[in-house]
Amino acid sequence: SLAQEAPEGPPDWKLTALELQVQVEQLKAKLRDSQEIVRLYQLYITQLQQEREGKDTAKITEKLKKYKEEIKNDKTN
Repeated sequence: SLAQEAPEGPPDWKLTALELQVQVEQLKAKLRDSQEIVRLYQLYITQLQQEREGKDTAKITEKLKKYKEEIKNDKTN
């Protein structure tokens, strides 16, 4: 770790090194959090896209059913 690699010197130096290490860890944590948020957004977007595609598919199959019914009706008439 940073604190252990710090050269021997006044205690202030060790304290500064520790503070820097804490900042680095905080930044790493923030980065992980933001990556997690990005992942969640991507999941959400994918879900929305799948739902939209599903709805479109449902609409298309509905149209096909109607079309088939119309063809049947035309044949019987």
